[in-house]
Amino acid sequence: DGYIIQPMDSTELNVKFSPVDSSTHNERMTLYTNVQNSSTYDIHLKGKGILPTVVNEVYNFPSRFSLEQNYPNPFNPVTTFTFTLPKEEFVSLKIFDLLGKEIASVVGEKKNAGIYQVSFNAVNLQSGIYFYKLTAGEFFSVKKMVVLK
Repeated sequence: DGYIIQPMDSTELNVKFSPVDSSTHNERMTLYTNVQNSSTYDIHLKGKGILPTVVNEVYNFPSRFSLEQNYPNPFNPVTTFTFTLPKEEFVSLKIFDLLGKEIASVVGEKKNAGIYQVSFNAVNLQSGIYFYKLTAGEFFSVKKMVVLK
């Protein structure tokens, strides 16, 4: 991949080394310039990988389905939804107006167990009260949100 530094600018780059084994690795990074007849600069990188060790790894999965109140609420124009899944499920998160008409689909895919945060941009919505509904398997929850412009 390339990284461009504009004329008269400077930057600090960090090179991250993430080994997949503990052998010695040799790599090369080449610096190029767009000046005609200018040479390239090779930087040689050498390192030995150290694999991490895992001791008593603990996973804290949610124990129940939940849908939190969006935050901030009221909002303009972006809000965040937080929900938890104790197991893998197909998840649907949709926005509805006061008449029950679907306005937007925010999530519509299978998700693993975990805690999720999803942002929603209501820039195209008018001020007013809306509802959002999370469905995951047989669980569903509906909450109210307010767009204030």
